[in-house]
Amino acid sequence: MANVELPDVTEDLRLLLGQAVFFDPWLGALTERDLDPRAEFALEEHVSAFLAQYWTAQEKARSLGAMPVYGQVVHDVLRTAALSTSCMRGVYEGLPRVPDEDGVHRLFVELAEVADMHGVGPFVRAALAVLAYEDLLAIEYFGGIREDDFLTGRLHRPWVERPLDDELSVMLAVGTCEIALREDVRFIQVTDYGKARLVNLSQALKDAGYLSRRVQALYIAHFDEQGADYDHIFDRLVPSVPAVRRDFLEFCRVEPGSRVLEIGSGTGLFTVETGLAARVGEAGIVYALDPSPEMTLVARRRVREKGLRNVRFLFGRAEQVPFEDGSFDAVIGCLSLHFTDAQQALSEAHRLLVPGGSVSMFWSLPWDLKRIPVFAEWIAPLQRMMQHPKESGFTDRRFLTLDDAEKLLSELGYVDIELREVQLQHEIHHVEDTVRAILSLSIYQREFEQLPWAAREDLIRLLLARGEELVQRHGRAAFSFLSSAAFFRARRSPQDEIPRQQGRVLSLERMRRERISRAANA
Repeated sequence: MANVELPDVTEDLRLLLGQAVFFDPWLGALTERDLDPRAEFALEEHVSAFLAQYWTAQEKARSLGAMPVYGQVVHDVLRTAALSTSCMRGVYEGLPRVPDEDGVHRLFVELAEVADMHGVGPFVRAALAVLAYEDLLAIEYFGGIREDDFLTGRLHRPWVERPLDDELSVMLAVGTCEIALREDVRFIQVTDYGKARLVNLSQALKDAGYLSRRVQALYIAHFDEQGADYDHIFDRLVPSVPAVRRDFLEFCRVEPGSRVLEIGSGTGLFTVETGLAARVGEAGIVYALDPSPEMTLVARRRVREKGLRNVRFLFGRAEQVPFEDGSFDAVIGCLSLHFTDAQQALSEAHRLLVPGGSVSMFWSLPWDLKRIPVFAEWIAPLQRMMQHPKESGFTDRRFLTLDDAEKLLSELGYVDIELREVQLQHEIHHVEDTVRAILSLSIYQREFEQLPWAAREDLIRLLLARGEELVQRHGRAAFSFLSSAAFFRARRSPQDEIPRQQGRVLSLERMRRERISRAANA
């Protein structure tokens, strides 16, 4: 069979994402790695029972038509779907990323509800499409893969425990790949039909929102992996940051008794150690919002150790905060704005502020690599691989310039905009920490996550070796430099109107006076 007509899975992906069901081989592998034996047994039992109930011959015909599917593929994709869904819900909802035995049971109850409404077809079609995308992307990236390397997953899925011969059989049967001899060695290569299919799959995954959701999840998973190490890494690489954080707190001009939202609160450094919680006092409250469960655990520990009673934790992202309009006197972000969609985050902050309330941000400005030639030399392979023009340097779209920030704030309706440029001292001769920061902290992470596994590992090894060689050649002093960062503070217009709650809208000062009065009389 050749060139089998394959389904468009865009709507399947949208349906599953809407039901908080996800499929990703890497997230599944991260979750499976930490699964305890009882949960592992429960997972296998539930997968088998689910398939026995839902994956009937009739359902297979309705779901796949003439598309071939072999052996353990459906079993394995359902297992991976369960594990990656658990991981994704941990990322987005603050639930345990790795389920225990009871968590596996609850997960399959919810998956069964989705199957009862929509059948199991969307699960299978979407999962097979993601696998095909990953396989075709890897084969095309390397210009062909030796058959043995493909079957073991060595270059794109090294965690697999069984040969990928079923997947290869499907690709050969539908005509997306072929086997070619190169000096008496069997290679898997993508056919012209396969190249067209890869383009279509990439577009479907993008249109459905799958790729952006996947990058966000992997991104947050990186932070979970680092946990408390993130603070140590950042302070070693940018030793001036603690002092600049303190300056930023003064710049924010937060009043005692204020109700404050900190976005991207991470491990609680700004709220606890720098003193935001102390600044609002017992009559005020800080809501610390972050998408990383592991970092939030560190922050909670800090709050307990300090005995603070005016900090509450929220799990989520700055672009969508579960509070009513006019809920906060101040919204603050300390080195977190570039991890967000700045326009959405600042628009949401404007909605959340009371009239007259303030938004304050401390963020890094784009780097000019021409002024840091040794660093430019270090990351040149990354620049080339990611197809960024050399002169752009660290100019990811998320790093606003001062002009960008002022224009955006004005367009969103803020008034009384204040901007201040500050300097940060960098010490990037710590090679391993620097490479982890480059690849994990948003700068190139979107592109990095699109590489096949082996290409990612090769890139990491290359950057580590190159960094060590450059430090030896130029000395540590060459890796010490200043970069620019900035603060801004702006207000929601005091004349703004917000939806009335319980028949009235309190002014900023009146809300503050009432909270202080309640605290004094408690």
